[in-house]
Amino acid sequence: MSAVLERFLRYVRYDTQADESSDTYPSTPTQLLLLRELARELETLGAADVRMDDHGYVTATVPATSAKADIPAIGFIAHVDTSPEMSGAGVTPIVHRRYDGRDIVLPDDSTVVLRRAENPALGERIGDDIVTASGTTLLGADNKAGVAEIYSGHHVPVEDLQIAEGQATAILLEAGVDARWISCDRGDDAEIEVPPECGRPPGPKELVLRMRPAGLIPGTHDVSMGSSLVGAGASGMPVFSTVHPDRVTVVADAARVDRRVLLGRAIAHEIGHLLLDTSRHAERGLMRARWSTRELRQEADADWKFLQSESETMVAALARRHRDWSKDGSAVSRNSGALNPVALVMTTVPTPAPAFLVEEADAVHAGSEMSESRWSSWPDDET
Repeated sequence: MSAVLERFLRYVRYDTQADESSDTYPSTPTQLLLLRELARELETLGAADVRMDDHGYVTATVPATSAKADIPAIGFIAHVDTSPEMSGAGVTPIVHRRYDGRDIVLPDDSTVVLRRAENPALGERIGDDIVTASGTTLLGADNKAGVAEIYSGHHVPVEDLQIAEGQATAILLEAGVDARWISCDRGDDAEIEVPPECGRPPGPKELVLRMRPAGLIPGTHDVSMGSSLVGAGASGMPVFSTVHPDRVTVVADAARVDRRVLLGRAIAHEIGHLLLDTSRHAERGLMRARWSTRELRQEADADWKFLQSESETMVAALARRHRDWSKDGSAVSRNSGALNPVALVMTTVPTPAPAFLVEEADAVHAGSEMSESRWSSWPDDET
């Protein structure tokens, strides 16, 4: 099941039927239930200026993903109210998998039949999945399908993330750190069962990576592609990083390099901040503060590796984590204590991140500092 279909099936269960005789906006108060949920989802997706007015209009902005100045803004508009001609209460959506071309009889009222002869568009969808109501209500595709499309454009394709993780793994392995990845993001397949590790706080040698779109201010030549909470000191160990895949894509496109490779390097860079427990940058190597367009294109091997001193520090940090957490047998047994001292488990979480994770990060890193790499990746250094 795709992410957009999962959202659509969830949205149509809200009763948002309009009332033509009403003089209020929206015309029925039940519409506000879905509208409040949509406003909340926009906030967790990282949208800015999220607001819902007294009439239920939900608005938000997303910064541009292009570095070009003076580009026009694009607006996406959809409505949640459904036709007053048929009930919108108790909608039961049905997904007809791999439609075979036959007439579709709706189960809650066998007299309601979608006949291919009367609906020529059905003949164009043989082999596709088709969604209908159950026969006693409308479905609400107009226009909750549009809402679901607008809200579902933030996932990193699974294949891209796997290639990026492979790139990051190779960089870490050369530094002496063996990384294993656990994905808590179902991506475009909402039927994927997430691992049990996704339901509890990180363990002794587990770090957490959040993929979160952040947008881009048009005209900027200085781009932050990620950040990490560091500097916890004795109160805890850094565990939480964020990478902005939309910004990585913009930088990669501008430099004409593979976005998946660049994403992997950005991930490895942020993991480096966590294991080194510092927001400072090096003068050379992967942990330098700025990556120029020229460097991205030249592919000099030394530019994308950890320095020897950094590698030694990270290996020692992982061994120390293993030793310190081993003092608490319950913590080790529930998590990854069986791994060797230089092994690392990376958990990739979606946006929004699980509430327990955000709460734990806030507690562990109270008073800590944020690493934010400013990476110059534009053609000002090409001449």
